[in-house]
Amino acid sequence: MSEEKSQPKFDKGDRAAIVKGRQGVGVRGEVFWIGPNKYGPGMRFGLKGDDGRTYWVDEQEIGSEADAPPAPPLPPPGPVLDKGDRAEIVSGKDSGKQGEVFWTGQSRYGNQMRYGIKDDDGETYWVDQPLIKKIGSPEAGGPPRNDGPMGGLSEEPPPADPDERRLDDELPPEAMAGAEDPDLFNDPDEEIPF
Repeated sequence: MSEEKSQPKFDKGDRAAIVKGRQGVGVRGEVFWIGPNKYGPGMRFGLKGDDGRTYWVDEQEIGSEADAPPAPPLPPPGPVLDKGDRAEIVSGKDSGKQGEVFWTGQSRYGNQMRYGIKDDDGETYWVDQPLIKKIGSPEAGGPPRNDGPMGGLSEEPPPADPDERRLDDELPPEAMAGAEDPDLFNDPDEEIPF
């Protein structure tokens, strides 16, 4: 007895659509992954939708674009970001991460932009336009760019607040009153509770 493997309906790179199921019905996109279904019989497909989202669907839920119900409206495009803009990832596993846009380009999936973001720790994230929002730009007075060496923190200290004292500033004489007496702050008979 030999168990015959079924041939998948689509190959990687093929255009397909979600024809039924709980999520994304009508979404069209490109098949990027095919594998055995761990949750039931048949195959399972990874579909990168034209809306920029990833869908995992069973073999019985995927079909040709012609057989699919009408596509849901695409989300409104987010703001177009430029290199140097600060941005935050608003959806997905990296939601909440912030960084600087270092690369922009057309997404291979749908009619939208894709961005390369580098956070302050040097981590790189690749994000589609609907999953990102602009939080500032150097020209608009947004958060400062991270122009330090190798993407690290800047070696220049931030601008000083005129009312804030730094450790290397000289203290005024009234602040030093009594500092000549070493026992003023160190009472040898004082018991320190622990």
